[in-house]
Amino acid sequence: MRPGARRPLTALEAERVPFAPVSASPRLVVDSVVGGSLARVPFAFTVSADDTGRTKPHPDPHREAAGRLGLAPGACVAVEDSPDGAASAEAAGCGAGSSSSPPCCPFRRHRGGPSRAPWRGSPPHRCGAARSRTEPPV
Repeated sequence: MRPGARRPLTALEAERVPFAPVSASPRLVVDSVVGGSLARVPFAFTVSADDTGRTKPHPDPHREAAGRLGLAPGACVAVEDSPDGAASAEAAGCGAGSSSSPPCCPFRRHRGGPSRAPWRGSPPHRCGAARSRTEPPV
């Protein structure tokens, strides 16, 4: 879990607001992480790449999560840390937030090269990170 992430999750839990990870990783990976380092986080459920026909950047994973919550996607807020995730949430109609970037790079996507998403914004950063309209230039 990213530094500082536990406090907002604790606040959501205190207010009885359900929350769940929506991942582009396979079920085996999601279950391993949630059962290990995130075992004490009270997720309502998890969504993995195996739960939908298409994964991020398609909207299917976020629509699946909203459906499991019994809500329209527009009633949900997605907090994403990658261009693919943000594109998925936006396409699903979710409200969007973004988590803070890792210190190694001021942009959301810092590993694995350029995003597969048709990201709108500035050209990729030298490490392969795509900049959004709200992120500062290098």
